[in-house]
Amino acid sequence: MTVDAWRGAFAHVLRDRELEYVGDEEAEIRTLYVRPDGWNEGIGTELLEAVIRRLPASIERVALETLRDNDVGRSFYESRGFTLRTTTEYEVDGTPYPSVVLVGER
Repeated sequence: MTVDAWRGAFAHVLRDRELEYVGDEEAEIRTLYVRPDGWNEGIGTELLEAVIRRLPASIERVALETLRDNDVGRSFYESRGFTLRTTTEYEVDGTPYPSVVLVGER
């Protein structure tokens, strides 16, 4: 894949043990984004695989939180082996946002 194909795609991964849904041997995918005009081109899959390959050997799983109604995102992760760990909700300025926590094996 060329560098041009990656334009508009990025990921942000943390090892943040303060989040209750991230375990000791886990990392959190905080952000994995591909511009919609790059969807269905394999960019997201390649980016996800690159992120997982670069994790320290001690990381066994990756976890992430996404909006419950994010059907496109959930389908992407679930088709790559991620499973539902729990449902949750967070609030911003008094507005609730139902979400799900997905986890994938390394």
